[in-house]
Amino acid sequence: MWHIMEKVSVKVGAKKINSNKFRSTLAGLVWTDDLTEQEFEDGWNDFIRDYDLQSNNWFRDMYGVRTSWVPTYFRDILLGCMVRTTSVSESQNSFFGKHTNSKFTLVELMTHFETAMDSQRHQQMVNDVDCDTKTPDLKTPLHIEKHAASEYTLTAFCEVQEEIYSACFYCSVKNELQGNYMISCFS
Repeated sequence: MWHIMEKVSVKVGAKKINSNKFRSTLAGLVWTDDLTEQEFEDGWNDFIRDYDLQSNNWFRDMYGVRTSWVPTYFRDILLGCMVRTTSVSESQNSFFGKHTNSKFTLVELMTHFETAMDSQRHQQMVNDVDCDTKTPDLKTPLHIEKHAASEYTLTAFCEVQEEIYSACFYCSVKNELQGNYMISCFS
């Protein structure tokens, strides 16, 4: 799956791959095992139509072998998180591949490996400092949002914040009298 997703940018061109909506729609279809097969099929067909990919042979071929790379089709098979573990491994290989090549001597390989590790360590330190010292902007006056900001990493907080914001401004309680009973419904 990781290899297939890495090839998408070559197969669709810069304009589509640089679209956040394109990437998030495709990722929502293939990086989850929460969809039923029918939901995947419907989503895939909408995706192909919305991005005018009907004549793209590569996407047609990938759809043809979907049962061997889309998690939806093997969600009932116990894989012990192998899919996600493999994805992490492939991601690391890709990262180190940018810093090394097969023509390096052992000394050059070790030097470039150390440079790559230093780069990762530096980024991790920057992220840690940001997490420890920066308070994200709050969207509501709710105490629960402020508490979440102090407890979660920035990435996790942003997801929680969206849920809090949506619940606060897009949900409501509606009371209905049904017979002799007052019923509260969320909408």
